[in-house]
Amino acid sequence: MEATTGYGPSQGGLDTNPVTVPPCTMPPPGQAQAVQWIPTPATITGCPPGLEYMCQLDQILVYQQVEILEVLTRLETQNKYQIKNSLGQQVFLAKEESDFLSRQYLGSRRSFIMHVVSNVNQEVIRVIRPSQSCVGWFTVVVEAPPGEPIGHVQRYGSNVT
Repeated sequence: MEATTGYGPSQGGLDTNPVTVPPCTMPPPGQAQAVQWIPTPATITGCPPGLEYMCQLDQILVYQQVEILEVLTRLETQNKYQIKNSLGQQVFLAKEESDFLSRQYLGSRRSFIMHVVSNVNQEVIRVIRPSQSCVGWFTVVVEAPPGEPIGHVQRYGSNVT
């Protein structure tokens, strides 16, 4: 069974179609879940270090890690995401950097920096989002390698989370 969350393609600037995501699963208590990282690829000329993995992929799957503290206390924690290929091998790990008060009081409108790291804990992509207002443009800046802006993602709407 799959859960739905978020919204898909829009009409008139607002998203109305649900996006399907896999349900959350946790390993049994006391058992750590083994992480199988994708093998390190060869260096590719012209490709930023650490992003060689992306040249081998036709899709990526992003899984948010469930934080027990957040489930039990309802306190917002810094989000973490596993980024995997279609074979289930982990390609990257994304870790949110944000402050405690912003997470609790601004929720999904908080500013954050998302650090995307490789299997050797090398930051290869950085996504920066300033805090968002109630309505208007929502923008994030994408850097790869970190410190080198390569583009931005922008969206207009009042219900973006």
